Amino acid sequence: MDQILSSCGLLCNECEIYPTQCAGCYRVKGAPFWAAEHTSEGICPLYKCAVVDKKYTSCGQCPDLPCELFLRMQDPNSTNEEHQRSLKERVARLKGHQKVYDLAKMIDHSILHPTMTDADLQRECEVALKYHVASVCVKPYAVKTAAALLKNTDVLVGCVIGFPAGNSAIEVKVYEAVKACKDGAVEVDMVINIGKALQGDWNYVENEVKAVTDACHENGAIVKVIFETDYVNRKEDIIQLCKIATRAGADYVKTSTGFGFVKGNDGKYSYTGATIPNLELMRKSVGPNVRIKAAGGVRTLDALLAVQKAGCSRCGATATAAIMEEAFNRFGSQESKQAG
Repeated sequence: MDQILSSCGLLCNECEIYPTQCAGCYRVKGAPFWAAEHTSEGICPLYKCAVVDKKYTSCGQCPDLPCELFLRMQDPNSTNEEHQRSLKERVARLKGHQKVYDLAKMIDHSILHPTMTDADLQRECEVALKYHVASVCVKPYAVKTAAALLKNTDVLVGCVIGFPAGNSAIEVKVYEAVKACKDGAVEVDMVINIGKALQGDWNYVENEVKAVTDACHENGAIVKVIFETDYVNRKEDIIQLCKIATRAGADYVKTSTGFGFVKGNDGKYSYTGATIPNLELMRKSVGPNVRIKAAGGVRTLDALLAVQKAGCSRCGATATAAIMEEAFNRFGSQESKQAG
């Protein structure tokens, strides 16, 4: 997806000064080169209306598209005929891209493999920014770097703690969570103590989930509680964890780390990750204020759509580029054809 879409449907990459003199609509937060001279507030009125005031990703989310402001704003160098053609193209583009953007905002782009270097971190943050995903999910040491790379963008920074086995003491998980928040994380994915869950020590699990959740909320971050359902796979245990997360005030429950490999009788390791039955069970078992995140095994657009249908608001993914390119080809092109 080489198109760089602005909030109003123009393509930043078609502008002659992109990217040398202007980094693009979202990077400059709606203040392109012309805004200082031609607007009283130094910001594009369409960006201000859609993104700043209404908290949309773009004009494509607004039910009033195309509104009077959208229709009125015209490039002074364009003819009326060119303006009308541009309006039609931009509306179609925004509606098509909005479907893609809505899917992108489900994705937490995972940058967690043990072998990843700082160069890999930078590359993957650029992938996250290219597709405007919801967040990156990084290792604790990488939070500061990711926060710097994604400053002033619409991509949030998340961090894992107690990862991937959940074995750290409660005090260590709390410290790790607070440190991540201070370094710039606004989302924290914590792994429960898996052994304690398997032995039914629910008081311990609830105490640690509440301790981490309280610490994160005090520092302005949301919390996603990872069950690791390849290990904690009994329905009654998943239901119990959903109740604990709800009572503790967690924001999300999450299936897996992506690293919960199970050794079979043949000595080989296998991994399942998120399954539709588990996601549906979690959706039914949490309180109304707790959302669901799928993680593990979601590598295609159809898989993303399936977990969305099962009730997920977020999904961890490493195959973000492939998923988003497939989404753009399937949904983005439909509206473009309608505009022709």
